[in-house]
Amino acid sequence: MPPTQLVRLLTTLSAAADIVDAIGDPSRGESRGWDLAGWRYELVPWGVCFSRRDEPDGVSVLAASVPAGWLVAVVEARPETDTGSAILAG
Repeated sequence: MPPTQLVRLLTTLSAAADIVDAIGDPSRGESRGWDLAGWRYELVPWGVCFSRRDEPDGVSVLAASVPAGWLVAVVEARPETDTGSAILAG
């Protein structure tokens, strides 16, 4: 599943929890038509960060509860410049 498709699924904290469960038990994701092979997650304060196992310095998707509501951001690391960029998706 590409990051853009993952972002569309991350509508709430509950949806993020469903994706975490599906990464841990692929049959849960398969029953919903999700191919989460290659994705991993890391719990962060008030949310979860999803990244590709095969691209440790690649694109990450951060989903978190923030005071203004729900935030989903696609973060692209740029290790060659020690910078990154983020696209807010929600």
